[in-house]
Amino acid sequence: MKLKNALGPLKDIFKQKDVNEIIVDSFDDIYYYDRDKEIQANNLFKNKGEVEKVITELMSFAGIEKQVDVYNYDFTLDERTRINVVLPPMSMKGPSLNILKIPSQSIGWEEYIKFGAVKESGEKLLKQIIKENLSILVAGPAGSGKTTLLNVLANAIEEKMRVVTIERTPSLIFERKRSARLQAPRHKVSEMPMLVETASKMRADYIVHSYVEGPEAMSFVELIREGHSAMALLNGENIFDAIKNLELKCQSSNFGRSIEDIRYAIAHAFNYIVFQEKLESGNREITRVAKISFNEGSIALDVLYTND
Repeated sequence: MKLKNALGPLKDIFKQKDVNEIIVDSFDDIYYYDRDKEIQANNLFKNKGEVEKVITELMSFAGIEKQVDVYNYDFTLDERTRINVVLPPMSMKGPSLNILKIPSQSIGWEEYIKFGAVKESGEKLLKQIIKENLSILVAGPAGSGKTTLLNVLANAIEEKMRVVTIERTPSLIFERKRSARLQAPRHKVSEMPMLVETASKMRADYIVHSYVEGPEAMSFVELIREGHSAMALLNGENIFDAIKNLELKCQSSNFGRSIEDIRYAIAHAFNYIVFQEKLESGNREITRVAKISFNEGSIALDVLYTND
């Protein structure tokens, strides 16, 4: 079966070059994003059954079998296409489908400057941090474009460095040699600690973690403290919230350590935090870069760059 046949009525939207996401909340509630512009799609499906047929075809294309009492599926069609499916009774409005298209090429510093996402002073600072092989937390709210930012930073790592990536599902755009990419075999959160352990044995110069999930958080922090350089992504409403988020993830994956010990470990693993957000104008910008340190039982942040 060809992918276009599996996509059914969604195939014409999917093949558009600039469409990066398609969302089906129900058979009569469908929209997609074209260069981040939201567009409503009408009259593609007549009923819930037609949506379920597309879902069944996509799962078959990916070699996924429906299981009894399993109502949520997260899988990839290829390294550029991620699928999330939610079925009744978990999905109250009928079958739900999300198709995420990962771009084939990553943007670089030139585009970041052109789009106003960072000033030249911020670019210079971040390039120097990477040149010194220091570890970076990349953070921001949902939809802020932080994965794009992580791609820009990761692709700026010197070519002579060996990079190992950790990804639950493929999300990074890597255009370099001297790299190895690890993904969770079944795309499950519970598999993430195994990826960290595997990465620890691969003699990486840099480890790039596409999203800190939770179960692996403390072991990942300890791995960096052993001497690896790293980049990692996580959510946060601001730079302080992002640090607190990492603390909580480390607490949930660690037994016996005090919060002060966890904060000490985080501060000695990561050197900087880079925060990006989506502004009211719709622009995505790096708004803060801060140096991380440990001070009297707490994590201190010294802001070195702002977009003000």
